[in-house]
This record gives sequence, structure tokens and C-alpha cells, in this order.
Amino acid sequence: GIDVIDIGLVTTPILYFATLYFDADLGVMITASHNPPQENGFKPVIKDKEGQRNPTTPEIRKITEFAKKILDTQEFVGFGREASLIKADNKEIIEKYVNMVIASVLKFSLIIDRESTTSSSIFKIHKHNLSSRDASVKVVVIGGGTGTKVVSQALVNILPKRSLPINIIVDSTDSGGSTGRLQGEFYNKWGVSIPAFGDLMSVVVSNLEEWKQEILEYRFKYEKFTIEGLSTLRKSIKKIYADKVDSKEIDEFIALLSKYFIFIDRELIGKRIITLSNQNHSVKNMLFLGVMVETKAIEEGKLDRKRFEEGLIKIQAILQSDVLGVPISLLSHYEVILSAVLKGKDRVWMNDTAIETEKVQGQVEITGTIHSKPYIKLDFVDREEKLIRPYADSKVIEIINRLCNKDLLIISPGSDITTRLAILKMGGICEAICRAKERGVKSIFIFNPTVDLESLGHNIFSLLKLYEDSLDYKIDDLFYYLIFNKERRIDKIVDLINREKSQLRRRENVMRGKTILGLFIPTEREIEILNKRGFKIYVENLGEIRKTRVRKAGRIAYF
Repeated sequence: GIDVIDIGLVTTPILYFATLYFDADLGVMITASHNPPQENGFKPVIKDKEGQRNPTTPEIRKITEFAKKILDTQEFVGFGREASLIKADNKEIIEKYVNMVIASVLKFSLIIDRESTTSSSIFKIHKHNLSSRDASVKVVVIGGGTGTKVVSQALVNILPKRSLPINIIVDSTDSGGSTGRLQGEFYNKWGVSIPAFGDLMSVVVSNLEEWKQEILEYRFKYEKFTIEGLSTLRKSIKKIYADKVDSKEIDEFIALLSKYFIFIDRELIGKRIITLSNQNHSVKNMLFLGVMVETKAIEEGKLDRKRFEEGLIKIQAILQSDVLGVPISLLSHYEVILSAVLKGKDRVWMNDTAIETEKVQGQVEITGTIHSKPYIKLDFVDREEKLIRPYADSKVIEIINRLCNKDLLIISPGSDITTRLAILKMGGICEAICRAKERGVKSIFIFNPTVDLESLGHNIFSLLKLYEDSLDYKIDDLFYYLIFNKERRIDKIVDLINREKSQLRRRENVMRGKTILGLFIPTEREIEILNKRGFKIYVENLGEIRKTRVRKAGRIAYF
């Protein structure tokens, strides 16, 4: 006797799905649809070591001959255990199949064969789930910088009907650039430590109209007050976009910013809390401070957690952005220092000085130090160089915990140590990602297309080991998809990564410390090994992911 599970009226693909779902050895579709009577019959599918397959013609012939023999001779009849028939919940198995399909694709067009009674009835039951896919999918991106902005722009293009913002989790321990200088002034004069907010603002700005981006990315040079710079900037933008943007719209946007910049000029610059002239501060950074100080999220000697979160949401609303920037924690580089361990003692060049060391500490130093031995681990230390284990903000864990099997979690391109590992190593993050993967969330790790100073000396597998040794987690416990670049033209990749990084250093091929040393392009053998570990691999031209909103989002759609 055999055990038979009756799943009711379904389409053939659902039968194939149910055969795997129930771990059955054989599935049989009894068909009587649009075929002529003489061609109706059975559609079998059998289990094998690869999953399942349709039986070959010789195998079908053997089954037919064996069945005929039993009918003719009655051999085996009455022997063995009693057979059983189980009625499965038809609606439940259909729902599980539909959810599996929806969870497997990001964007799709749908054509329904309404002449087919089966598919038409299934469509009626699940019409809402299928049609609301774009609006309901939740997206979390982990990263920062140009690579993350490019990914978020592509996602906004792919998922235009959004009811929820794309949450982008960024590092809070950055210590360089305009943000680092502003953090220093608040720390020294107000005694308050502010998490890094440069990447936080960059990702929020990334999907706005081009003219708004130009305003927000503008850097003050010789102006003493922000309003002075805004007045000059308004005239320039109106001239550049005279034929593209209504001048009234530009005036309204500048007026919106002015509300907070008047406050900055009076309360921060006027009282000498911060300095504007010759500091290269951007409009977007000034907007961040204006909102945070005006709402009292940042006060002398105090950072209010709740008001800080409300301030981030307010900035998103002011700019009408599809992206919400979320810091991994409210700790800054004053509490958490990155410590990158080298593979043995090495003679390195740091700030144009040669020293011998086994580790490099500090975000700016790790990014810009020239070394010959690869980094093999990232640690967190305090100001006394003692190892510490800081934890991610509870808001970040909550965002990841809300993801379900139809949602996306993406590690975007970015600096391996000072951005991606600096985020992933925060306590609680890997645990949350691991649980999300177990729930069926599509967790995606995009390999950086380029090799720079932070990944110097690594191949694909040693770089994965760097992550695993730093996180105490196997990468395959965290991510299901790995995406690699296949473009070999280095000039295109440099352009992709450094499109907006115009401040060149005095070294060849260096942009803000990013030395392009090669590409991570997997061989067929490497792909085979990664497949055996359970990863699903995509190798695409990452150079086709474009920045501007008017162009097609590009090959990022293969998620």
C-alpha cells in the first residue's frame, strides 16, 4: 500500500511545488483540460537527488507495463500494508505556493489565462497579494557612500509604488571630512558626542531631483553665514535650470531650508559653536544640524534619543525623500574606535609617515593607510585601546525584525572594513540578519566591484574569511544571494565608484583615499565552490547600475 495525498483542484506547477513541500516520492496530475480526450491522462513528476524531474519515456513505459501486469495477473494484490488517503487543505497549499512565487521575484508583469478554470480561481483568491507587491515590500539596505546611493536609486526606480521608505542603515563611527570637523566642534564646545551623519544625509538626498541634489551637495567656502551662501546658490541654480525647473519651485525649496539656516546662523555660527568659513561644510550637513538643534535633539551636554529619531523622520519629510537614513547606533568615533588587524607586523605609510605596526586604528587611518599585508580582522576598541562590544541601536534591530519572507535585505557596495564590517559587527545585527534569513527574507550581499586599500591582498575567499573572523558568523548563515561584477573595464568601475568624489589627492588613481587596485570577478571554479556552500550567485555588469532617475534602473533588477 502507498500513502496518497489529495491536494484537490490545482495547476500543474502547484502539484510540482506540493510534491516537494510534502517530500513525496511521486506526484501525479490527473488532467482533463483543453486536450482532446485521447491525449488526457497523467502528468507525473518524481523525486531525485537534484530535487525533482519528469520521468523519461522509457521510465513511463516501464510503469505502464508494470501496472498492466498487476491488473492482468493480480500479482501483489492483498500483500503489504494498507494504503491511506489524506485530504490536504487545498486553500492552504495554494496560498503557500502563491507566497513562494511572490517571495521569489521583485518585479513582474502578470498575464492570467481566464479560460483556465483553475488558474482563474486562484487569481481571484490572491489578486490582492499579487497586485500590492510593489507597495508592501519592505527594503533594508546596509552600507553608505556612493555605492549605497546607486543601489537605493535603482531600488526607488524598480519599486515606484511605495507605501514605506527604503531604510538605509549607515555607520555611526566615521571620523573624517566635514562631519568629523563638526563632530569635533560639538564635542569640544558642548561636550556632546554626535554619531556621524555625512552618509546619513547622503543616502536621504540620493533619490531627489537633480537640482535639489545640487543645492544640498553644495559646499560653503568663504561664506561666514549660511544664508549668504543660500542666496548666491539660488541665483546659480535658477540660471542652470532655467528651462527645466519652475523658478518658483526653487524659491520655495530655498525658503524651506532658510528656516533652519537662520537658526544655524544665530544659534551655532553666531555663538561660535561651529565655524563655516573655509571648512567645506555642505548644505545637507547644515540642514541636519539645523533640524537637530532646533528640535532640541542635540543640546549642550545632551543627545536626546527619541528626538533624534524624530529629527531623522522630519528631515525625510522636509526633503520628501523615498529613503530614511538610520544610524547603526548613536555612538560616535569618540566612544567606538575601529581597529583593523594586519596579517602580521607590517611597514605602513600613514599620513606620509612610515611606521611598523600590526594594526591600524581609526576610520580615516584605515581608509588611507598604505600597507602590503592584508587586513584580517576588525575589532572595536575604546580610547584606552581596550576591546569593547558595542550594540546596535534597538531601532535598527526592530527594523530588521519586521522583515518577512517577501522583503529584501541588501548589503550594498562600500568600504569593506570602515563601512560594511563596522555596521555588521555591532552587537545584535548578525543575530537579527540570521533570523531574517531563516524567515525567508531575501538577504543579498553585493561584492564590491573594486579592490581598494581596505581589501588589498584579498581574493574572494579570503575576503569572506575576513568577514567571518570579524563577525563570528558564517556568511552563508547570513546571506543567500551573492552578487559579483563581471565588467573588466577599470575606467567604467572607477567612474561608478568615484562619480561624485571630485577632491583628488596628489597620488595617481586616488580619490579621497580610494586607490583602485583591481576587480573582484569570480572564476567558474569559484562560483562552483560558492554554489556548494548554498549561495545563489549572480555575476552581472555592475557598471550598468546608473545614478540618474531618468535612466532605466539597470541590471539591479535581477534580484
